[in-house]
Amino acid sequence: MVEALEQGVIDVAISGITITEDKAKRVDFSIPYWEADQAILVVKESSFKPRSLADLEGKAVGVQIGTTAEALLDKLKANGTNVEIKRYTSYTLAVQDLVNGRIDAVLIDSPVDNTLASKYNVEVSSIIPTGEKYGIAVKKGNTELLDKINKVLREILNSDEWQKIISKYLG
Repeated sequence: MVEALEQGVIDVAISGITITEDKAKRVDFSIPYWEADQAILVVKESSFKPRSLADLEGKAVGVQIGTTAEALLDKLKANGTNVEIKRYTSYTLAVQDLVNGRIDAVLIDSPVDNTLASKYNVEVSSIIPTGEKYGIAVKKGNTELLDKINKVLREILNSDEWQKIISKYLG
């Protein structure tokens, strides 16, 4: 999505995009609208219940391409942990492989974990605190659009409706 913004293919990107220094060099971000951590998903009946990233040693772990989860596992592997990283174009595909026994776990953004756990035979084994903040991205320098987005975001985030949406969809 960052590339699409840079090339002018799209005007706005909103899809659980974590605000990072590297991305902020390429696009401008709105005020944060959500905070997330990472969750480790496993099959409910599995005896494998990792409590930390270190517990993924020797395991095949699924991640969505371009996510914080992928970056965390790449860093873990670069630091010498033996983890087999399986990369997917969506979390749904990763969870399907988890359920079908092709991988041992999925590292995923919370609260997406709860949504997938309600649809598939998986559960959250542990939460890895990362304190990520999501933002809406626009092309670098598009302050007019960014100002409008921030104004509306402030209104939404301070509304009772926002709390109703959170309760309805995320519990």
